Amino acid sequence: MNNDSPSTTAQPGWSLRELVQITPTAALGATAVCFATGLLIVNLRLAKYGVYSAEFVRTEYVLAGGTFILLVAVAYISWVYGIKEIKQSGEKWREKKRLSAVGYVVFGVIGTLAPVIFVFSVVSQYKFGVDNWRMWASVLILVATGQYASELFLRLFGLWQVISTTEGVSTKIDQLSRFRDLLGLVPLLLVSLGSYAHLAYPYISPAMGGGRKDPVVLIATSRGFEVSAAIGLPVQTDGRSVGPLQLLTESEAEIVVLLGDEDSGPLRAMRLRRTMFDAVLTPSTNK
Repeated sequence: MNNDSPSTTAQPGWSLRELVQITPTAALGATAVCFATGLLIVNLRLAKYGVYSAEFVRTEYVLAGGTFILLVAVAYISWVYGIKEIKQSGEKWREKKRLSAVGYVVFGVIGTLAPVIFVFSVVSQYKFGVDNWRMWASVLILVATGQYASELFLRLFGLWQVISTTEGVSTKIDQLSRFRDLLGLVPLLLVSLGSYAHLAYPYISPAMGGGRKDPVVLIATSRGFEVSAAIGLPVQTDGRSVGPLQLLTESEAEIVVLLGDEDSGPLRAMRLRRTMFDAVLTPSTNK
């Protein structure tokens, strides 16, 4: 008969009741972190053109932040796998198993990069391909900063203590030291966010939390058509339609479009009063 008492054999963890109690708080925290992250991503993208979003009630922020956090999680998991494989290659090399060592390195590199590339391809609906240098730059930066960004997000979610307990790590850490460590991760997160906002975000589908916009045609009022023609926007012969134009962002007060050709020079933003236009049509609705 086993005489061990339950107190000596019980494993640390969460009961079902505790999980039910913490779920709403965790969900709220996750939503708040996704919202704040998405707000930063969108405004870092707009800041490139001297524009910012003053609207705070926008669901696109949560989706944009959630997609970025998903990519960070995939990058971190891939990095852990890659490091494990590369360490194995070192052991094989010391054992004089050269071919096996090279194989571990190859699988480590592939295992680190391929999952992130795949997720990028899916969220961009396969329009952000491996032939695009921005793809590789985004992947490498995410992999390089994924470990630190993941740690920061886990702490912001309030789940760091749970993971530490599960792994048997003491959670009695000096609060000031934890706060200092947390602040040290912020610059790395900003580098990751900035590179993502400028390199990857414009290629990702809006349905997946990205900023890729389809060309639009603006249906202008008589005054709006006159102004559009005067400032050099592409007006159509029907006397109402303006475009197609590359949409950057829109709000209840204004429509912001991008002018120019990215291949020949930098794009510039043009802010248009919403009251000068009756409708904004995408190619699918303009048929």
